Amino acid sequence: MRKEYSAALRILFKQELTKLSLAWKPFSEPIGCSYPGERLFYADPPEVPARVWCSVVPHPRFDRFFVEIGWSKDHQFPEVQSRPSHFHPATATGNVTDCMIRLSDLVPSRSDDWIVEQFRMPTTIEEAQANLLEEMRPRSKQEAAERVTPPVLQAISDLQQFGYPFLLSAAPR
Repeated sequence: MRKEYSAALRILFKQELTKLSLAWKPFSEPIGCSYPGERLFYADPPEVPARVWCSVVPHPRFDRFFVEIGWSKDHQFPEVQSRPSHFHPATATGNVTDCMIRLSDLVPSRSDDWIVEQFRMPTTIEEAQANLLEEMRPRSKQEAAERVTPPVLQAISDLQQFGYPFLLSAAPR
């Protein structure tokens, strides 16, 4: 993801996430299994005796990002063998002590990441050159914020509509 988009993503995602009813807090301690540019947030909902997690990760190459959610009964970052966890969300029940899954797996109409700017595969050398010049063009903070806002708001909406209910129903009791 372009650095301008990544910076706007970090700011806007944190702003929008902390507005939600669940008291999400930024997590800044280093963890061993983080992605480059990843930002972590956690909450301790009273309905669930586990810490719930939300992670936003910019794609390393394309102008898109993904969101992971999960929990840890030990109130630490989930200790999973790989991210995302290797099971379907429908099979994640209260007996799974640590979990991290892609939010997009819970959203029926979404099969991919949240796209800030769609990559267009060039079919000619001229298109490839034009794409390269466009990629190299710096983006202003305002332009970056304008581009990042719609997918961030959609991701936050998906988190509220699909992610939070999943966390409440599947996290350990």
